[in-house]
Amino acid sequence: MSSIAVPLFLSFDKRLQFFKRWKYVLPSIFSVATVYIFFDVLFTEKGVWGFNLKYISGFHLFGLPVEEILFFFAIPYASIFLHDAFVEYFPEVKIGKRLTLYLTILLIILSVIIIVFNSDKTYTSYIFIKVLIVLMLSLFDESETIRSFYITFLIILVPFLIVNGILTGSGIDSEVVWYNNSENLRIRIFTIPVEDIGYAFSMILFNLLLMNQFKKIKWVSLKSKLEIQLKFLKRNVKYVKLFFVIFFGVGVLGLATPATFLLFRKLIPVALLLSAAGLLVYHGKVNRKTLFAFGIIYLISFFVELAGVNTGFIFGDYFYGGSLGIKLINTPLLIGLNWLMLVYLTESVSVKLISNRYVQVPISASLMVAYDIVLEKVAPELDMWYWTGSKVPLNNYIAWFFLAVLLILIFRFFNVKTCVSLAPFLFLCQSVFFLTLLIWFNLSI
Repeated sequence: MSSIAVPLFLSFDKRLQFFKRWKYVLPSIFSVATVYIFFDVLFTEKGVWGFNLKYISGFHLFGLPVEEILFFFAIPYASIFLHDAFVEYFPEVKIGKRLTLYLTILLIILSVIIIVFNSDKTYTSYIFIKVLIVLMLSLFDESETIRSFYITFLIILVPFLIVNGILTGSGIDSEVVWYNNSENLRIRIFTIPVEDIGYAFSMILFNLLLMNQFKKIKWVSLKSKLEIQLKFLKRNVKYVKLFFVIFFGVGVLGLATPATFLLFRKLIPVALLLSAAGLLVYHGKVNRKTLFAFGIIYLISFFVELAGVNTGFIFGDYFYGGSLGIKLINTPLLIGLNWLMLVYLTESVSVKLISNRYVQVPISASLMVAYDIVLEKVAPELDMWYWTGSKVPLNNYIAWFFLAVLLILIFRFFNVKTCVSLAPFLFLCQSVFFLTLLIWFNLSI
């Protein structure tokens, strides 16, 4: 985080006022990071590179160390800041148009040659495809950012080489990040694979080019358009239902296909967050009382799980895998959201099917237990959690029922109304999703 500390502090410099550019800097960073993290997950699984457990915290998201995830936000921010600061203070220092064009074409040709002759090397071909794409995009950039970027990149390379040198083993006992040399050119600058230079070049230039597009957006107009789209979706819930049918259908296919199984398993947190976002859109206005209810349910369920997984007393002896993302004291942070979601979904079903309020509570709790019975069979296959014994203990289901009743009563105490237009359907989608996987995994044995 030291890489971003100084740029973040200097973002409030009176002349530069970089913080005013956050409205297009941050969307750019998040967009580019999403693409690079996606491939990072793939290549980590394939063994193109990996991480030394000695130097990382142990917190993982999508199978990557959380430090690696933060890299895609901290380094681009620091690099963009450095580029913009240089342009602000030295606006006339840039390469001529003709020289820029010749240099760009030369790099495009060089990238093509490297790709053609190294198509069997995953890291090499991946990086120079990215370099090729970003160079070609720069030819259509009206602001001609690359004219100054060729200069600022040389400046950015200084701290980049220092930081990346340490990460790859310079000055320390062993590298933080290791590379499979069969997947690269085996050319190193100190301890840094030469492809890392292309990695930095493409990632930073992608951000700068995308920022130029975000600058053109009229944000007031965009907000109005988004509000119109949200109103349209609320009036036409059928389109959102169709999206979730396709979404979970693709998820089943991805998890049933050996080639994509590991990748889709890492995307389980995305499915949970996306479902929660859908419910939030259709829930309507969220007042303080509702937020307080959600917060209490999340915290109670999270700390019950934390106590359960670390003592084995509540549910039995079990432990969490890596598919649910970042953990705190062996407990995924998303597990509380999972409980909150299940309370919300099962409540929406029972309220829609049964009018008697006293019957609704045990029905909702029973639905959660039935859901868990299916999930327990699938969870180990999806690296969600594992039981130390051969069978799931009975007290797990008993604890599930009584915890569910408690959380449902809290939900009702605060008089939270569910979005019956989407929630029951979403519960059906999730149930069918896990039932289908259960059948598939049993057939595959």
